[in-house]
Amino acid sequence: MISAAEIATGDYETSHDHTARLVQLPILSVDQVAALIGVPISTLEQQLTRQRSEAYAGPRLRSFRIGRRRFFRHAAVLQWALDMEAVEMGGPA
Repeated sequence: MISAAEIATGDYETSHDHTARLVQLPILSVDQVAALIGVPISTLEQQLTRQRSEAYAGPRLRSFRIGRRRFFRHAAVLQWALDMEAVEMGGPA
């Protein structure tokens, strides 16, 4: 498990072994979500920017802010991934 100090400083691995440990955290930061789903942070930030548009009709990744930092509930990330998969497979959004 990752220590609170590692989370606060962002000093943690982004390896596949570490990804398995991220699943145990109920709250994830932007960089932790990016590591969990295996995309660059910039890709995740672009997705978050796109979904703020009123014209965006796809699944939205729910998040909240504490100060300047954005966080995600682990369950919301998993649901978003399932919703994105459904859209890609031709199902409902």
